[in-house]
Amino acid sequence: MTILSDVKQTLGVTPDYTAFDTEIIIAINSALMIAEQLGLPSFRVSTGEETWEEYFDPVSCSIEAVKTYISLRARLIFDPPNNSFLTGAIEKQIEECGWRIAFQIEVNT
Repeated sequence: MTILSDVKQTLGVTPDYTAFDTEIIIAINSALMIAEQLGLPSFRVSTGEETWEEYFDPVSCSIEAVKTYISLRARLIFDPPNNSFLTGAIEKQIEECGWRIAFQIEVNT
């Protein structure tokens, strides 16, 4: 699966619906920039065909945690919830996932 298709699915957008691809790619790239500050490699989605395995070595960090982190950050950028409690819950998930990713990267280096 590509990064774009995975994030689209978490946003409730079917992979074959392309009307919002540009906006979703911008949100993904913003999330990737923030993830770089956690210690993940620099990466950019441009074509929408980029895969998670191209982005980073899954041995250095849990691929599922990174998928969750990028997807949640992209969601808050692309389609933030109207409910402040839901926004707060997503932000807490992002914070914990980010902490765990940074810790795992530090342990593995």
